[in-house]
Amino acid sequence: MARSNLKGDVTGALSAAFFTIPLSIGYGLLAFAPLGTDFLPIAALLGIYAGIFAGFFAPLFGGTKIQVTCPEAAMTLILASFVAAVAANPQIAPGPSKNVIIVGLAALCVMTGGLIQLIFGVLRLGDIVKYVPYPLISGFMNGIALLLILKQVRPLLGITGSLPLREVAGNFSLVQPLTL
Repeated sequence: MARSNLKGDVTGALSAAFFTIPLSIGYGLLAFAPLGTDFLPIAALLGIYAGIFAGFFAPLFGGTKIQVTCPEAAMTLILASFVAAVAANPQIAPGPSKNVIIVGLAALCVMTGGLIQLIFGVLRLGDIVKYVPYPLISGFMNGIALLLILKQVRPLLGITGSLPLREVAGNFSLVQPLTL
């Protein structure tokens, strides 16, 4: 590390930590929410660990000089659905060891995904993405954006329950303007 880069490196690291730590905590809470409210402090700590390990291992295996590495929202949602499915499985023995088993399985799942990514990188399989047509990527991203917007309309308007949005359009008394 050159001495001339020290100030930029320190301010860059502090800026990255400022944004990464709260994101990591939130993603940890989201990923392990199916384990209940008693598990939330541990879930937040697991999110911090994920941010630390991602920030440590990403530069070791490549990357760019300007990257900020932290847990990702899409992967967090996939992990949360995995945790929910495993937590609902009646074959997992109930009791204090149940959460330890679930966290261990989630860690194994994440490590397997990382290993697959590493193998794909070594085999240079990421280069095939240039053959995916731009309209397909654009449609995929716009579809995700539309789904996220539609999922946020009910909470934004203060609507509780599973009332269809078309019924809300005709009955504005259900909307709570203070939530907006």
